[in-house]
Amino acid sequence: MSPSFLLGYPAPSWDKMELANCFPKRLHHLTIPSTIMRVPISSYPYQHLLLSVFLIIAILVGVKSYLIVFWIFTSLIIMMEHLFTCLLVLFTYSLEKCIFRFFTFLKLLYTLQAAA
Repeated sequence: MSPSFLLGYPAPSWDKMELANCFPKRLHHLTIPSTIMRVPISSYPYQHLLLSVFLIIAILVGVKSYLIVFWIFTSLIIMMEHLFTCLLVLFTYSLEKCIFRFFTFLKLLYTLQAAA
């Protein structure tokens, strides 16, 4: 017995390769139309690496607002590229200040422990 017979659906006709026969009628709305335009997510080279670096830094710093800003920037990349680049400059500057303060604190803590 074929698995489609056990589920109660007719076996698909593979010789015709019709999409309507491959899927049950109630799952037919899940098929993707062939007229959808494909848009690349990253228009600049290494843009996906930049986003992953921002996500890793936001997780390491542990600031919840940076994670929220990261997801906002990710959605802006897809929709409005120019606005994303303007906001990216502001975000990079504030993230740089935060990381600099964090490493300064770690260096100060290390020197205090070494002196004690």
